[in-house]
Amino acid sequence: MIYKNNIFWWSRDNKGKTVRYICKGKNKYKCPAAIVVNNDLKEIIYESEKPHNHVPITDAQIKTYLAFQNLKRALKAIQQIV
Repeated sequence: MIYKNNIFWWSRDNKGKTVRYICKGKNKYKCPAAIVVNNDLKEIIYESEKPHNHVPITDAQIKTYLAFQNLKRALKAIQQIV
């Protein structure tokens, strides 16, 4: 998930039909940022008050990341057909 030019990875499903995502930089930069969204990913329920401790990604990096994710999905679909 990309939110405010930062990449967040799934962390866990919470009770109450919400999902917690942690910043991709958690391990590399010890970034404390996290968000909680509802299950359909349409609303941010909680955003940690602790700011990111690294530079956000650029719009070009977002486009590259999304293209890579789409390529991975396409390859996975092809593998399931074969």
